[in-house]
Amino acid sequence: MVMAVAMLLVIPCVSDSFQTTMLFVMRGAADGLFQAAYVYTSEVYPSSIRGLGLGWCASLSRLGGMITPFVAQVLSQVSVLAALAVYALAAVALAAIAFTLEIETAGRPMFADV
Repeated sequence: MVMAVAMLLVIPCVSDSFQTTMLFVMRGAADGLFQAAYVYTSEVYPSSIRGLGLGWCASLSRLGGMITPFVAQVLSQVSVLAALAVYALAAVALAAIAFTLEIETAGRPMFADV
């Protein structure tokens, strides 16, 4: 969330090469957080619905992978702020969702069914 706000404040004031670099850094951060979601969901959800959840997660990540080149290249030609706003809004929305995850899995048993 901090990175999203910082990007909206800093990017208009810097060079094109820095803008491109930071767009790819944001994409890399999103990929890393997606991998963390795999670890978290495998501990929280029962085996009977875990596959369905991970399938949806993988499908949506593919959709994001298809949209990212459009945002990074095409939309940034129109407006750099618009391209960064897409990433920033996604980061803020997902951070808000992540804060609602209250389950701590340390020391809890893993269930096979619902």
